[in-house]
Amino acid sequence: MSGKRYRGSVHNQHFYRILDELHTSGGAEAARRHLAAQAEKAGLSVPDVPIHAPDCRQLVANWAVGDAVAFGAGKRELEGRIIRVNRKTCTVEGTGRCRGLRYRVPLVLLRALAD
Repeated sequence: MSGKRYRGSVHNQHFYRILDELHTSGGAEAARRHLAAQAEKAGLSVPDVPIHAPDCRQLVANWAVGDAVAFGAGKRELEGRIIRVNRKTCTVEGTGRCRGLRYRVPLVLLRALAD
């Protein structure tokens, strides 16, 4: 990224500026058409309907420090307590078999556990 990448800053202001320029120039639509053509050649379907991201402001209101939560599924389901609520993620301190571990979990992946 033109020498603008620093350790821990892959998605920094320079990255987002480049994305904005890509959309403004029409390059994003060209890339989308190219990928759709490649997918069609490979026999893969690509949905025409855009994916809408959930409203993080609404999701963050569901969680508070101390809430018991789970994330993952099946044998990979993990449990813990929220120790920090961020704009798009929660920091979860593991409980049970996950005790001593910390996870940064996207809000959309959290499920409430009964205390």
